[in-house]
Amino acid sequence: MKSYLQIIWISISFIFIIGLAGCTDQNVKDGVTIVTYSIETQKWDWGEADFVKIADGFIYSEDAERYEITGTVKNVAGVMINRIVVSVNFYNKNNSYLGTKVRTIRGLDASHTEDISFTYTKYEDNFENVDHLEFEIDT
Repeated sequence: MKSYLQIIWISISFIFIIGLAGCTDQNVKDGVTIVTYSIETQKWDWGEADFVKIADGFIYSEDAERYEITGTVKNVAGVMINRIVVSVNFYNKNNSYLGTKVRTIRGLDASHTEDISFTYTKYEDNFENVDHLEFEIDT
């Protein structure tokens, strides 16, 4: 029975990894696009003295200490954009809103990119309930 449950757990984990690793979003809003993004579940490693990846995507476990969302924003407007506000909205499996993280990019030249990152820690409300996210872009 235990090996059967392990096979199910591995299968479900594999589906999440394939579904969430290296996500891309080509939606363009106000001349800006999220070129690519990724989601990692991480824990602190005392030997490395840093956070290390334990899974791709939002995979809650006792070891999970944070979700790290990294991505790249690109200016496709053809002119410099003075201010770009990138918001990440977090949702549970029932699509109920859990919270938002915001980053502001100032002065992004035409055709240039900027790396962004967001961190959602286990000390924040609803950490164990995060299931998916949506980006919002405002200029």
